[in-house]
Amino acid sequence: MAAAAPTEPSVPPPTETIVRRSSRRTPLYAAIAVIAVVVILVVVGFSAGWFGNHPKTSTPGTTVPGACPTAVTLLAAGASFITPIMSSWQTNYNSADGNTLSYSPSGAGAGITSLQNAQVDIATTDNPINATTQAQMKGAILTLPVTAGALAIVYNLPGVSTPLKLSGPVIADIYLGVITNWNDSRITANNSGFHPGNEPIYPVVRADAAGTTYVLTNFLSDDSPKWNTSVGKGITVGWPHLSAEVGETGNSGVYKWVLKTPYTFGYVDLTDVLNNQVQYASVLNPAGQYVKPNLADSASAVANVSAKLTFPAVAGGNWNNVSLVNSPGTSDYPLVTFAYAFVYQKLDLGYQPGLDRAQAIYQFLNWTIHAGQSYAASLYYVNVPASVLALDATGLGTLTFNGEAIPACG
Repeated sequence: MAAAAPTEPSVPPPTETIVRRSSRRTPLYAAIAVIAVVVILVVVGFSAGWFGNHPKTSTPGTTVPGACPTAVTLLAAGASFITPIMSSWQTNYNSADGNTLSYSPSGAGAGITSLQNAQVDIATTDNPINATTQAQMKGAILTLPVTAGALAIVYNLPGVSTPLKLSGPVIADIYLGVITNWNDSRITANNSGFHPGNEPIYPVVRADAAGTTYVLTNFLSDDSPKWNTSVGKGITVGWPHLSAEVGETGNSGVYKWVLKTPYTFGYVDLTDVLNNQVQYASVLNPAGQYVKPNLADSASAVANVSAKLTFPAVAGGNWNNVSLVNSPGTSDYPLVTFAYAFVYQKLDLGYQPGLDRAQAIYQFLNWTIHAGQSYAASLYYVNVPASVLALDATGLGTLTFNGEAIPACG
């Protein structure tokens, strides 16, 4: 059936003609007004950086994110102290972001040298670096505490099952060669029922530049004036040349030697101790208690000493005087430390610089101080206090590539 023809509209009276003429002007004025508002908004938005036109003043996460890089392989090297947690981070970071981390536990000294020479993206140590080392870098670096842990005093005494009780001065005198035999009265006095015989002590030290050496010698310098004036602290020190002394590379080298060699005495990280059958001591803390290291006593020490410290205001500040040894709590284990990640603040100074690599470095370090902290406790590491992680996050926000902030992605 055909549709009805439309009705022809009637011709409006003259007064309607005047109204229609007026209505033509109204949309014209409205259009002009809309265009003016749009122009104003564009100008304001451009100056405020709404359209991402101010990369130099933006920080990661403040601009509209683009695609994050994937299949980037980051290189890191340094402390063997954190090898277990770095291995866990390698796996879980790859699952989270699609990039890869290759870590070489070459020792703190080798890691810092690799960063100086732009051979790695990130260096790690369990000691802060001093002004001399900073001056040797290609530019300013960020100091980022990424985890914390304990150092254990290990030994091999056949037939002895009860953990030895040792003080800082006794440990110092063993390494100074003042105490040379296991039945020395300064050892037996604090260890009831300990009768080891007149066996010699074979001290084992790190042969390479090591953060664990720094932590031990920092503790001994605090506890023993004799040690402080004759040896001091550092990732390498002038060990007294003892005929019975053995030097090994890496924490694994030290504990393997102690584990297989009777009457030896050394120092390794707590993770190596708890994952291997090696004897380790209770150490005297400032409260007068002998404490055997475990996760709870280490975490307590990190929390208590951190609460009393004044940290540098920024991650790029001087962390050289930050020390966690000799925490004051009754149950605190006295040999604890942060482990640090170091990176050039200007990422274009680093290894094979590129924007994708710069974004991946930011991603990884940001991941470690957030999601990465959840992997610490199962490996006997301690989470970094929230106040220090906040300093890390602020520091990461200052990273640049070719003079501009790292573009957000996600």
